[in-house]
Amino acid sequence: MKKILGLILVVAMLMTSMTAMADTFEGVGNGLGGEIKLNVTVEDGKITAIDVVSHNETPGISDPAFNTILPAIVDNQSLAVDAVAGATMTSNGIKNAVAAALESAGVNPADYRKGSDAVAKTEKEAESFDIVVVGGGISGMSAAIE
Repeated sequence: MKKILGLILVVAMLMTSMTAMADTFEGVGNGLGGEIKLNVTVEDGKITAIDVVSHNETPGISDPAFNTILPAIVDNQSLAVDAVAGATMTSNGIKNAVAAALESAGVNPADYRKGSDAVAKTEKEAESFDIVVVGGGISGMSAAIE
């Protein structure tokens, strides 16, 4: 009986050690109101959760940034998500806090910046133009019409 019980315990320990381990890392970024502290959970190299630890951002104005950017980063596995209009500083602070947490996890945050339109445009061939009109005043509009 002791041998069977010992065998069951060994098998249970092996099964728990084979499951993927999720680790949580803290990252800090600067928003408009100061530090934004986040806990980022990384499992098998993927961001599985982001929790807000603390921030001093303006309630109501910063809420859309937290409610939009955090799930977008998890869903897209990318820091290349759009900032929320009216809460740009908070948005950038959130992304910087996640990047800092990824760095403390031993992961290169640049690997999570792929997929943005800005990156995609730099990878395309350079566009060329014969004429570029800058300005929308009388002179600029006349030049554009010509």
